Amino acid sequence: MQKGNRLRWFSLLCALLLLAAVAFAGCAAESGEDGGGAPQDPPGQQTVPEETPGKDEEEAAEKAVYAQIEGQVSAEGDFTSCGILVADGQGDSSFYLTDFAGRFSFTLEKGSYTFTFFKDSQYEAKTIDVEVKNALPQKFPSIELERLFDLEEEGYYSSDLHQHTIYSDGADTPVDMYLYNAAMGFGFSVLSDHNSVGGVREFLMAGSLFGAPAALGGVEVTSDDKGHINVLNTDRTYDYDFRSADDVKAMVDSAKSEQTFVQINHPARLDVMGFAYLDQLPDFGFDGYELWNGKADLPLSGTNAEAKEVWLDYLDRGFYIPITAGSDNHGFTGQNTKTPRTYCALQEKTTEAFLAALKGGHSFLSNGPVVKGSIGGASYGESVAAGSRTLEIEVLNNEPIGQIRVLLNGEIVQTIESQERTATQSYGLELAVGDYVILEVVTPTGGYALTNPIFCQ
Repeated sequence: MQKGNRLRWFSLLCALLLLAAVAFAGCAAESGEDGGGAPQDPPGQQTVPEETPGKDEEEAAEKAVYAQIEGQVSAEGDFTSCGILVADGQGDSSFYLTDFAGRFSFTLEKGSYTFTFFKDSQYEAKTIDVEVKNALPQKFPSIELERLFDLEEEGYYSSDLHQHTIYSDGADTPVDMYLYNAAMGFGFSVLSDHNSVGGVREFLMAGSLFGAPAALGGVEVTSDDKGHINVLNTDRTYDYDFRSADDVKAMVDSAKSEQTFVQINHPARLDVMGFAYLDQLPDFGFDGYELWNGKADLPLSGTNAEAKEVWLDYLDRGFYIPITAGSDNHGFTGQNTKTPRTYCALQEKTTEAFLAALKGGHSFLSNGPVVKGSIGGASYGESVAAGSRTLEIEVLNNEPIGQIRVLLNGEIVQTIESQERTATQSYGLELAVGDYVILEVVTPTGGYALTNPIFCQ
């Protein structure tokens, strides 16, 4: 046989032997006789593959049930806008805002919830429990808020002097912020974006369209590390590159007028947003002092408490600057039922009267309790003569009042307890020239109020 033929036969023989080996291995695996193979399942049974990690969670998410929640809110026989806090069974809450006609519409996952409909302390907050059992829509055609008292009839108007929108570092448009202010029942509201008046025109346009609250332009002059200064009722910006106290004074001087109100914001903060020259406060000529900044604690602790102590110390030394409160709102969905406000007493609802009341200290700060106090007809920011005087107090709230404190020269001289929602009290005082009287209210549910002083001169 030739050499080439022998090679071809040898290759064919090798291929046949390889095929035979593969066939034998397959038979052994099926019969389970090979130690490397697995036995067959018994007849009628099959091996179930393992579950993929996370599959249950994915299926549960796909099967989540949501329902549409709809309704409309009214008060005193007419539709009204308001806020809605929705709390679930785990204690988490979400904020919703009705439209201008009180309508609301949102979706909720299957579960148990508590709804709280609210405006301000003039209205009783309404709480209802809601059970979402399936995907069927739930409609609440008539949510009625009861009005407990009307402050504007007595000449008191609440305001928010410190708010931000998308024109600086806020989350809302100027129109949406204005609609939130209307829902909360403000008499006046101010837009104060950081170093920007870009949203003022839109904000004022909303005020012209809806009429209440009265809208004012403004700006928060924001420096790197010397302080933040609000200018109310302006449509211009100011230099904020402060290098010294003289720079701050020059800016304040350029902003002050009969038509504006200039205040120092969150003055006692310990970071770069505090006022660098707080120990020289009288030198700057500010119109107002933001004692209560809404992003911090009540004026019972934290930087607001420090701001209160500094203010009282200046009062004891004979220097008075009217105090204010502002929410420092950067997004209304983060607000709640106890947003701080500045309440002013006005003879007429005009911008001029509002600015004059702020400058005169004819105001009190509160996130709920309404505090009306007077001595011989004189109220906050006003003066009485020395001698035996009677302090007349009236407090109104939509929750139990708690403690009413009378402060004489910064010290508590009388504490009045009340678990009612209305309290009236007369308290006798012996006043000397230089004395001042302040009222403070602390409620069991986180409510707080602090007034500007009544002076004895």
